[in-house]
Amino acid sequence: MDIYSDSKNLKRVLEKLVGEKIRSLLNIPHLGNSRSYIAAINNSLRYFVKVYYLNDKDLRRKSVVEYQSLKFLWDKGIRTIPKPIVYDKDNKIAVFEYVYGAPIDKEKIRDSDIDEVVSFIKDLYSLSKGSKNGDLYTASEACFSISEIIENLNSRFRRLHAFAQDNKEKDLSKFLSLKFLPAFKKIEEWCREKSKRYKIELDKKLPKTYRTLSPSDFGFDNCLRRENGHLVFLDFEYFGWDDPAKMISDFLIHPKINLPDKFKRKFVEDAIKIFSRDKKLKERLEVVFPLFGFKWCLIMLNEYLPENFQRRVFAAAGPLDKKRICAVQLAKAKLMLKRIEDSYTKLPY
Repeated sequence: MDIYSDSKNLKRVLEKLVGEKIRSLLNIPHLGNSRSYIAAINNSLRYFVKVYYLNDKDLRRKSVVEYQSLKFLWDKGIRTIPKPIVYDKDNKIAVFEYVYGAPIDKEKIRDSDIDEVVSFIKDLYSLSKGSKNGDLYTASEACFSISEIIENLNSRFRRLHAFAQDNKEKDLSKFLSLKFLPAFKKIEEWCREKSKRYKIELDKKLPKTYRTLSPSDFGFDNCLRRENGHLVFLDFEYFGWDDPAKMISDFLIHPKINLPDKFKRKFVEDAIKIFSRDKKLKERLEVVFPLFGFKWCLIMLNEYLPENFQRRVFAAAGPLDKKRICAVQLAKAKLMLKRIEDSYTKLPY
């Protein structure tokens, strides 16, 4: 029996890790990449615990990346993140400060929230300039040229399309072949033409001096509002070096919170100022924004793939209705595709 299937055993492991008696251990089922718990020590002290899915194909080792990234940031004085407490490399368990807060309500987002997001980006970029930070990870699937982004999209598409064909997933196959692919080819050509007009070479990699440290999966969905009203940034499993244009694009097009245009404009204007040394950033952003939108479309369809769905089952700590979940994800992908088709010519805001 492993620690994941026996809460009493997990509790004992955690007590040894934190050096304190755990009064209660509450599992929080969700559709994420890890199993989450709240470990209560007493009425005033709690920890947030992540038990990561063990998969030999996970070459990034999300548990290591997240814990070490947060420890690096905390040691550098960043306090808009959960404090990392301890990490168990053998069992892939990370313990963090429990953040008392609430998910971000789209209807209550204000200018000061955008200011806090931009301030966090500025802090990350300031740390990026340190010569001793070069050994940090590259962000998950980071692409430093437009050609790399396009190849990443083609690779994801081929994998999903082959699965749909082999497993007779007619709805998925129809969407990919008749909706996604024509839109992608059309807008890919638009991106190539824009690149040529802006004199951005498709194969030229972004110089290291223009790269920044980034959470990668960056948006209000991965934030909590503390009881004092300020934001705390979560989920650093994909953290590492990335193109600022990717970080800006993710924030703008994150599927779970579609911001009003006034906040998008403010964010883009303020974020671009941080990276003022990169004179091509604004133009590059215009080119790559729709490409990262297409990537979100394909990411939403990951649940169709067996290894990805199994990770969701692990995180949920119980059985899931794959057919229903895949139908929901397909509907989301269709909405994202429409967003891209409606907005790809309207950037920068």
